[in-house]
Amino acid sequence: MRIEEAFKDESATVVSHGFSLSSEKKTPYVWLEFKFNNIQSENGEELTARAMLYLSDGSIEYTLKKLSVLGWNGQSVCELDPNEPEGFDFKGKVANITGKIEVYEGKSRPVVEYINDPNYSPTPAIDSDSLKALDGKLRGKIAAFRAKNKTVPI
Repeated sequence: MRIEEAFKDESATVVSHGFSLSSEKKTPYVWLEFKFNNIQSENGEELTARAMLYLSDGSIEYTLKKLSVLGWNGQSVCELDPNEPEGFDFKGKVANITGKIEVYEGKSRPVVEYINDPNYSPTPAIDSDSLKALDGKLRGKIAAFRAKNKTVPI
């Protein structure tokens, strides 16, 4: 599979990570390099995507949620630096990532926008009794639609 413009909920594994400061505003961030588990580059090489999770006032909650998806539930920002003795090792952690292709310095590269739990399974949004009640309300409308719009079996 190739990535053309975007990717959604693709399984990926962290292969490297670090802690840094942005060049302009000096905002601290954690960067994570993910290797796609099911996608390769056009020439068959390993394909990676980078996530940059900022630790600013406006993004700290989002960042902490995403880092907990990857297993970090620490108390100290020092734990996010792999060079620190108590640094958390994100390598080998798996997540489903979503993102897009960006052009940077004339080269296209995948960039992670969302990091999601690979074990996430949505709970049913409606219970059985509510579903039956909804069916009672909509059954006539569905029948009327079907009567006006003949469908051909696939």
